[in-house]
Amino acid sequence: MKKQFKTIAFFLFLSIQSTFLLAEWPDEYRSVQTGDWHNTATWEYWDGSRWVEPKEPPRYDNAGPITVRSTHTVTITADDTVDQVVIENDATLIIDEKVILTVVVGWLAGIDISNGGLLDNKGLLQNIGWVRVIGTFRNSGEIKGSTDIQFHSTGVYQHNFTTTAGVIPEFEWLDAGATCEIIGYTTYTGAMDVEPQAFRNVVWNCEEQEEPITFHPNFRMVEDFTIKSTGTGSLRLHDGIGMQYIVNGNFRQENGMLVVGAYMLDDTLTIKGNAEFIGGIVGGTAPYGGDVHIMLGGTTETDLLVEDAYTFVQGFAGPSLIMHILDTSTRNLQKNTALDDAGLLLKGMLICNTFSITGPNFTMYPSSTLNIGSGDGIWNVGTNAGNIQTSTRNYEWDATYIYSISARSGDGIPDSVRRIEMINGAEVILEKSVKIKKELKLTSGVIRLRDGNDLFIGEEADITGTFNNNNMIWIEDVNTNLVKLIDALKVIEFPIGSYTSGANRYTPIQVKVASGTIGNPAGVFVTLDDIKHPNNYSKTNYLSRYWKVGLKGISNFTLDVECFYDDIDINGDETEIHGGFKPIVGDFEELGLVNTSLNNFQTGPIIEQGGYFSGVDLSDVIIRLNLKLFLQGAYR
Repeated sequence: MKKQFKTIAFFLFLSIQSTFLLAEWPDEYRSVQTGDWHNTATWEYWDGSRWVEPKEPPRYDNAGPITVRSTHTVTITADDTVDQVVIENDATLIIDEKVILTVVVGWLAGIDISNGGLLDNKGLLQNIGWVRVIGTFRNSGEIKGSTDIQFHSTGVYQHNFTTTAGVIPEFEWLDAGATCEIIGYTTYTGAMDVEPQAFRNVVWNCEEQEEPITFHPNFRMVEDFTIKSTGTGSLRLHDGIGMQYIVNGNFRQENGMLVVGAYMLDDTLTIKGNAEFIGGIVGGTAPYGGDVHIMLGGTTETDLLVEDAYTFVQGFAGPSLIMHILDTSTRNLQKNTALDDAGLLLKGMLICNTFSITGPNFTMYPSSTLNIGSGDGIWNVGTNAGNIQTSTRNYEWDATYIYSISARSGDGIPDSVRRIEMINGAEVILEKSVKIKKELKLTSGVIRLRDGNDLFIGEEADITGTFNNNNMIWIEDVNTNLVKLIDALKVIEFPIGSYTSGANRYTPIQVKVASGTIGNPAGVFVTLDDIKHPNNYSKTNYLSRYWKVGLKGISNFTLDVECFYDDIDINGDETEIHGGFKPIVGDFEELGLVNTSLNNFQTGPIIEQGGYFSGVDLSDVIIRLNLKLFLQGAYR
């Protein structure tokens, strides 16, 4: 019922605020200068027709609205009761030490702190009404009735205790953006005293702090957590019982020392929003080996920023310092990242961009994703190049590798991987033979195969994408193969091409294994070259491109092969060119004429062995052969 009343009163305040600004209220008080609340010279009073000096200071039972005006500081030096107090922008109301101020219910909020206004409580605020905070409520005293103190989007609670812990009571954090700021600690050391509640934002900014202070488990941060300064002391996120702090929004450390991990127990700090390590230190103090875990979670793509001034240390007696990118999280690296003593465990996705990671170790987990943005790719050991430059590197086979920039693959790519994806028009040179278990995804980019580094597509894997000159597998020489492993009869699309005359040329081949006995393992491999086959004796009409098809682990088979060529491959009269097949041993044989509309030719299910495919015209070869035989016979 009380909250319903506050809501009604809040909307009533909005509806009459214009009246508040344009006209005076009966019995209204407002400050005329800085001074004591109880001194009439501090105030002026509306007597119904004009502003006059009041005969007595304002009280809840003798005054209408009471306004502390901009630039004025008014101090309550004796016990009193108020309602309908407004603290304007750049105005301050102080409750002096040992003073009890009681706030009661009125037409409006008992105290209304405007944006830029300050209420500084050094005594006892006893609230039995409603306090509305849009500005700042600073507290180094005692508060009763705190659950009826509402913090709106710009509202700030400042915890200003210095040598004692003080209590952060339970408030109503009404709107996103409301902030709890700890500002005062100097020589106090020990644990904090915080009543259970869900904070919006929390800021730690104790510039004169000298000792370690232990955070409280009741800090639950719905939004952001910012550490601006711990002075020469530290902020400890542990109390010896294995604490787990979750920041649902962004984390930012600008300075100071953050300690996570205690004794033999592991403590964790989970950050679901952006993680920004700007300046300061994070580490552990566990003398018995408790680890420090920084968990980067969340379900949306967020940033990871580590500035050069930041330091990750193992701490006393060397507990491990571990940063995790959790399986639901995608982290976008913002600059070169030195993790110092910290290892990085990748369970979700890391988008490296062009930046590098250094530190003791980097470990990928199954189903994780590494987005590679360095032109040097990734490497197993050594080099000062590539995205991952940690002392040890463990790349996971059951993971996804995304290339988002034209690059070398690097030898860090495992021999077998779950998935490779090409994006952003990337062109990657494969520097070792690799098997893909699940998918090769050509979203936007080209994989270049050369130097005998074959690409194997597993039995359960597919090559996906919209294939064209910009999305394909570029085979640079006839000694390098694209291999599709199979466990059943099937039609296989090979989205291959070459780089010819200054441009990518998409010239795919389709192989249908129409019949046969499939062994284990079994596969079909293809390659191509953008020159005329040396055994293609066609003189005038032919294709200056040929494909090679081979099979392994398949017996008694028949194939139906379809090849697509580029216009630049055509020599002579295209209408006279036939599809041609040459077995490994033997000469080319003519098939049907090419399809000049589709730039392709197809064999039909007649091929019973591996060999070469190209465009041929054998008619002039036959004429010359017959003429040679005729002349030889006549001569004899």
